[in-house]
Amino acid sequence: LFWFSKKIDTSFLLPKKYKKIILLFFSFIFISLGIRNIKLAFNGHQEKTEIIRSIKYSFSVQLRKNFPVGFILKTFQVFDGFKKKNKYLSNIKDFSFNTTKQDTLNEKEIYILVIGETARKHNFHIYGYPRNTSPNLDSIKNLIAFNNVKSNANVTSLSIPFMLTRATPKNPELKFNEPTIINAFKEAGFKTYWLSNQQIATGSIFRLYAQSADVYLNISKSIDANGYDENVLPIFDDVLKNSVRKKFIIVHTIGSHFRYNYRYPEHFNYYSSNLEKGLSIENTTKYENKNEIINSYDNSIIYTDYILNNIIHKLEAKKANSFMYYISDHGENLFDNNQKKLLHGFENPTKFEVEIPLFIWTSNEYNLNYPNKIKELHENIENKIATVNTFYTLLDMSNISYPDFEKNKSFADKKFDTLQEHLFFNVNKSVIKLD
Repeated sequence: LFWFSKKIDTSFLLPKKYKKIILLFFSFIFISLGIRNIKLAFNGHQEKTEIIRSIKYSFSVQLRKNFPVGFILKTFQVFDGFKKKNKYLSNIKDFSFNTTKQDTLNEKEIYILVIGETARKHNFHIYGYPRNTSPNLDSIKNLIAFNNVKSNANVTSLSIPFMLTRATPKNPELKFNEPTIINAFKEAGFKTYWLSNQQIATGSIFRLYAQSADVYLNISKSIDANGYDENVLPIFDDVLKNSVRKKFIIVHTIGSHFRYNYRYPEHFNYYSSNLEKGLSIENTTKYENKNEIINSYDNSIIYTDYILNNIIHKLEAKKANSFMYYISDHGENLFDNNQKKLLHGFENPTKFEVEIPLFIWTSNEYNLNYPNKIKELHENIENKIATVNTFYTLLDMSNISYPDFEKNKSFADKKFDTLQEHLFFNVNKSVIKLD
């Protein structure tokens, strides 16, 4: 760019008057967006520390989208990403879970983890919500809905590592020092897949996790665009069709991520008094628009129900030893009380951010092969479950183990600790007891 600018004829350059006009126009836009960010922070937060944190975050995002500051910041981000990647790969280089499959089945084995996004249990009909937001899940055979599940964090970047690794709120650094459940399945002879409809930032721990899979495909668009989860389904079909006999597949959805009205096609507009699409997001955070916000969110839950139903029926058609395990990363506030909180990630989390849906569907073949695991799953429908139980339960359900496997952390096992503490890793890095 610098070399090219030296080669341009001076007559081509803009006069100073026009440069000033452009600078003024840019400054006006930048300041206007900054004012919007501040207004949004006050709309969704009441506590001073959370307002300040929200403003800082939104300004950092705004700066990264502007040239040349954004170019410089993203350059540093890329180099930091390489640094993190090299450190992570070095940490896990010689690590092995020493997992083994405890049996040899005649059927194909297909095990699916679907990671939901911003789905709170309170808006699913299957959990007692008055609106009919889960028509498929309500009636699917062999589906278990767990009633007492809490997330160990209320932002995606903190929550998902608690699902995929042995990290806990008391030992969060383990997410950087051990590989994920993907490696555990690989060691047991499974081919692994990560299919994503969610953007993964450079240097993000998710990118390191996702790239450890044998196959990683990301089809996401910007979160401000219509990138529907159904776009993953054709790729999912291709994975199911291949001849591999043992598969572990992670499907990372965009789910109900803010902005909710961008998460479902027009024909899923069941509650039609919803938010309008457009460049402005201010209207999507106003308390006065609470009804439209909830209608849009509920439409996204109905669409999630549709996606899960599709995945289950595609699995069912394979006649394999299979299961689908769905869990959301965290919940969401929707102006539920006089605190008037919206979104998630608060230092004082509400139950709406923490209480999440967890569904497990199993095939008829699976039920015949593992009746004891099905029995234990049903036994634990009302017991305390957390995000951190996912790692152990997925392996246990797949009949995979390793030396000193902690059976008390799998709710598919009779030794499951039903009295476990619900611990929460806060955005300020403190640990809270939720019980």
